[in-house]
Amino acid sequence: MTSIDLSVDAGYFQVATRTNELQFYSVIDGTRIASPTVLRDTKWMTITVPLGWNVQGCWKCAGGPVKDEDAIDDVEEAPRLLNSIKNKKSNNSSPYVTSVHRSPNLRYLAKGCVDGTVAVYNYPTHAPGMAMLKVPGHGSSIAKVRFTSGGRYLLALGQFNRTITQYSVVQEGDEF
Repeated sequence: MTSIDLSVDAGYFQVATRTNELQFYSVIDGTRIASPTVLRDTKWMTITVPLGWNVQGCWKCAGGPVKDEDAIDDVEEAPRLLNSIKNKKSNNSSPYVTSVHRSPNLRYLAKGCVDGTVAVYNYPTHAPGMAMLKVPGHGSSIAKVRFTSGGRYLLALGQFNRTITQYSVVQEGDEF
């Protein structure tokens, strides 16, 4: 499991796996929901699972899922993973998405990618090719992107270089 979200009514949770499977479970007894269509209209407290209808636009033409043999925890093996993913990419594909997070005010979706890209979209991002704002600051894979609880800052954590970059979220009309 790489990320987990709880439904607004606290009855269900969704998880993403290392091989990019989206799975749903009941909170009451932990049983897996076999048919995802049962939960298609469910509202989620958070969005950290990088799969699903409301985040599909941030994937554009991304390459396929990480295979079990590519999924690693060891920092020493990082170059092998990055080279493997780069070699699988075509010229028309976008970087592999490693993390997403929806802002607390439900307006934005941030994503981090294996190539160090950090970008912010308007939420939801239903369609490929939606406008985004790329933000600088990382040169290698992103482990996590997270908005702060008030939504005024976005944090991006480097996966292999262990850096933390903080971005200020300024909306029209804000005074900082």
